[in-house]
Amino acid sequence: MVTRSTAETEAARIARDRFGIDGTPCELPGYEDVNTRIESWLGTSWVLKVSPSTSHLSTIHLTQEAMGAVDSSAFACPQAVPTKAGELYAKLPNGSIARLHTWVDGVSYADRGHPQAAAVSIGRTAGEIVESLSTISSDAQRTDTRWDLRYCVNTIESLAHHLTATAQRSMIDAVVDRISTVPMDDLPVQVIHGDLNTSNLLLEDDTVVGVIDFGDARSTIRIAELAIACAYAMQHQDDPITVASQVCMGYREFSEPSDIEAAHLFDLILGRLATSVCVAASLPNTNPHRHDTVDATWELLARLVPADMTAMSAELRTAALGLESPEY
Repeated sequence: MVTRSTAETEAARIARDRFGIDGTPCELPGYEDVNTRIESWLGTSWVLKVSPSTSHLSTIHLTQEAMGAVDSSAFACPQAVPTKAGELYAKLPNGSIARLHTWVDGVSYADRGHPQAAAVSIGRTAGEIVESLSTISSDAQRTDTRWDLRYCVNTIESLAHHLTATAQRSMIDAVVDRISTVPMDDLPVQVIHGDLNTSNLLLEDDTVVGVIDFGDARSTIRIAELAIACAYAMQHQDDPITVASQVCMGYREFSEPSDIEAAHLFDLILGRLATSVCVAASLPNTNPHRHDTVDATWELLARLVPADMTAMSAELRTAALGLESPEY
């Protein structure tokens, strides 16, 4: 006999009472939201997302709008399912906010073993998302700026004290030295997905067929989408710069970076990597996100920071601009 947790039972009740969906619940991982898969007896699935009462409705609206704006024949995205009252979310008695999204099939990039052959497809996906979301105009401001690359220096410096290993702190200091010179105010801004990580990209063979979790969608520097996609695609690879260059190749099919964006792509990749390890270090030891992909992130930083960062930056600028050879 299968025993359901209290959270799963409550999720099933919310799906039934608020959205008219009756199915079997199964808890899913989540960073801030409580996520539950609801599967009907016919095999159709949905994801119920319950956000804390502190969530801002403007950012929830932005998430829903971003999902709806991505129109691709190459990959699927979750879509919002209205409540029985025709609303896009349900306000629960405790103040939390429930949403129901369609389920997207596919095996995550991480579970596929981080295939290098997927790099170009990952880039195409990032570029197509940027192109699709360029039409959205949003004034939604997130109070938590930890994952906004514009503020990565502030985030890293405010959390770096959680790092106890001297070697790790030294690497992070070197990253801050580089990214402190990035002219963030001069970089183009638009809405992006903001978290094309190893779990949110779903593959079939070596091709992206699904993108999930638009919970970090925000208006920020446009090139952050490419930088974030590269930061995760580069992990677990023998030649991370070549992989990042392949991601850039795919990205350019849909969105061409400006010269200033391309010039600082490598720095922003470092910024995302450093943000990830610093945020993870600040979490309680029992939090699974403290350990999620952290070892691979540190391993990549340990390979990039001591190397010739100027040469690597020039190589990625070349790839992002579609040039034939680095220009120093």
